[in-house]
Amino acid sequence: MRITKCLRGLSVAGTTVITLCLAWSCTSCSPAGSRVSSWRGVASASPGEQLWASTLAAGSATAEAVSPDGTTLFVTGEVVRNNFETAAYRTATGARLWATGYRPADYSVPRAITASPDGATVYVTGGSATVAYDAGTGKQLWASRYSGELWALAVSPDSRTLYVTGSAQGLGSHPGLVTIAYAAPTGRRRWLRLYATAKYGIGESIAVSLDGKTVYVTGSDSSALTVAYQAAGNLKWAARYNNPYAGGAAASQIVTGAGGAAVYVVGRAANKHGHYDTATFAYSAATGKQLWLDRYNAHGGGGQIAVTPDGRSVIVAGLRNNGRTGGYLLASYNASTGATRWTRQAPASRYAPSIPAGLVIDSHGDTAFVASTKFLGGYDLAAWSLARGTVLWTSRYTQAKVYSPVAITLSGDGTRLFVTGSAGYRRNVMTTVAYQS
Repeated sequence: MRITKCLRGLSVAGTTVITLCLAWSCTSCSPAGSRVSSWRGVASASPGEQLWASTLAAGSATAEAVSPDGTTLFVTGEVVRNNFETAAYRTATGARLWATGYRPADYSVPRAITASPDGATVYVTGGSATVAYDAGTGKQLWASRYSGELWALAVSPDSRTLYVTGSAQGLGSHPGLVTIAYAAPTGRRRWLRLYATAKYGIGESIAVSLDGKTVYVTGSDSSALTVAYQAAGNLKWAARYNNPYAGGAAASQIVTGAGGAAVYVVGRAANKHGHYDTATFAYSAATGKQLWLDRYNAHGGGGQIAVTPDGRSVIVAGLRNNGRTGGYLLASYNASTGATRWTRQAPASRYAPSIPAGLVIDSHGDTAFVASTKFLGGYDLAAWSLARGTVLWTSRYTQAKVYSPVAITLSGDGTRLFVTGSAGYRRNVMTTVAYQS
């Protein structure tokens, strides 16, 4: 163990260690089964510098979420075929607080994780299963099954209702987008709504309005489909973008605006040349009327979307050239009008294209952080100035032959970024890395 400039002590898992140090390393200070490879205090770190890295178990990480108070990071993934594995880490040091497994009755992969606004519960969903855990201890509170394919989840602002969305049946069937509401404390189903379509449909992203009165779901059924339900389950509106070109359109992520007047969706839409544009939609939150649409021809489509805290700008990170060559697209739009403020193309070498795997904006609305996959191993992390569209700093993770990031989140105080994914060549390991933002 090496310790310098220590300020106070803390006990973790029955072992006394020293924290708030400028630099330290200790493999025995974390609970068994977890490994913290390094830790570096924020006071001594530069922007983009790695603070700590923690690994969990052989498997594939799929999602992460930060507790409302910013002190705990929750990570989930698949281990040993279809076993769910969920863990909690201290955001300050990477020390593991708990880890727990869940084995669904049939093949299921965890797709999404979130913490309740009151910080008491963590929810994981994927495949046919939805599971609730005590956020402090990892104790399983309840588990619910649904004979479909679940992809995303969200919790109401009062922490009383959990919403999940996905496909009504497994892959290969036609009936479409399903949304389910559960009583968050017990897992009792409150309602289920199926938005049936003639073609296979799936809900890929879900969001709840700030007042908790409306649930928004987006996905695809050969078109970009967005549906709004009242909290009681009544259909409020449905909006579909029927692309005029062969190849159709699909939506992949939805977010709500700060003022609650609009919802924003990103996806892809085929163009007349047979390539895919990155398509960004704005809809009235009250009526579903399309407010604006931008199609950016980057020969890729899809991507990540976020809204600045003041609600004035929509930021999109999209795929370019189908991920084969070139860096990703980053665009800033006026949230009210859809006018393009600026567009940038992240640089990438010919043999190491970048695929955006996550996008997050700081609480001041000054900076966007993007994690992007590198085919030759590792990933890039970049901080962008939202005012100018310039790169503030970049960092690269190259400590594994292959690393596939799946999520990026930001601590509540904005000092740390967390990137989770799967590292390894033949045997993946769930890995989370923290950076100074």
